[in-house]
Amino acid sequence: MAEIIRTYAELPESVQDFLSDFGGIDFISDLVKKNGGTGEAESELTQLVRSVVFGTTALSNIPTKVETVLGVDSERAKQISIDLVKNRIFPIAELLGLDVKSALQSWGVDPSEYNDVVSVGSSTESEEPSAVQSALASHGA
Repeated sequence: MAEIIRTYAELPESVQDFLSDFGGIDFISDLVKKNGGTGEAESELTQLVRSVVFGTTALSNIPTKVETVLGVDSERAKQISIDLVKNRIFPIAELLGLDVKSALQSWGVDPSEYNDVVSVGSSTESEEPSAVQSALASHGA
């Protein structure tokens, strides 16, 4: 498991932005609705993602948590977990030191299938420098 991060403010700014992005909120909402969940399940899955990000829940525990939250069988929970991880954790995993590829492999997925997922903060995500990069450059770092 990655290092435990205790506060939201300790996260890189790009991760904070990613977690609070409306697209991510809509993704979880759609995922829950598609699988017969409720608004409470949306909140619980959002909290699950954050607990993985903060290092208090292991990636390997996601399918079990999804199974409980949505009341689906273990195979369906694994598929939902794969979608959840691909869209809400994989893009920020590198910045947080999370080993998403191993988790995907343990769920029977070939991680190379997700090579097209753009990581937050990668050069293909945006050609504009981040605020941190700009500040460092302005101070000659």
